[in-house]
Amino acid sequence: MNRLRGGRFFTKLDLADAYLQLELEDDAKQLCVINTPFGLYQYNRMCFGIAPGPAQFQRCMDTLTQKLPGVAAYLDDLIITGKTEEEHWTNLTNLLSTLQEHGFRIRLDKCEFFKHSVEYLGHTIDKDGKRPTAASMAALSQLPRPQDLHQLQAFLGKVNYYGRFISNLADKAAPLYNLLKNDVAFTWSNECEQAFTQLKNSIINATSLTHYDETKPLILAADASSYGLGVVLSQDTDQGEFQWLTLQKH
Repeated sequence: MNRLRGGRFFTKLDLADAYLQLELEDDAKQLCVINTPFGLYQYNRMCFGIAPGPAQFQRCMDTLTQKLPGVAAYLDDLIITGKTEEEHWTNLTNLLSTLQEHGFRIRLDKCEFFKHSVEYLGHTIDKDGKRPTAASMAALSQLPRPQDLHQLQAFLGKVNYYGRFISNLADKAAPLYNLLKNDVAFTWSNECEQAFTQLKNSIINATSLTHYDETKPLILAADASSYGLGVVLSQDTDQGEFQWLTLQKH
């Protein structure tokens, strides 16, 4: 998000076949052997499913884009921005030239160009900041109440992904986290139902987290309770105080 701040136009690129675009060194090929009815075969390119794959691919993309302004990458999804159409076009051209130079290919049918907002990693990103996507909020609103610990953990995982948008998350989620304790039986109480509904509504009605502005003063607020602790980093602007980052831990 720090690399996207100030942008007003956005483009999203999707690399074709992701990991398979990275060639393996000879030593690595010996570790990527598969057993088939026709014998043992080595992969010549990074295959899906190997443990270090995501980290290695992310490191490659970080190295590839680190000197390109207005560009960020998460695995095979790249996002480009610019303060003006001319700047955006320059940033996009530089990235496409870099990708071509290193032999990367993109999937044109999954790319979006010169948008005022894009959906990226479950968030809608525009010039004002980021917020949960409408599709994510719709899916979350239809989630049934958890029937066991596995479903509860899955729900809390979704909540924590958007935890930065929820004020007092630790307090609101306390009844649900209590069910995860080893010495507590899984009993869905009225308190749990209220917490479940409140958390879903908090995400559905979430406002945007604004982009960081290095020219504005920062406000740091911290608090703790018997359920957890939290920190809010916000900025004071001409339009009032805008939240930039929220961190909460149980």
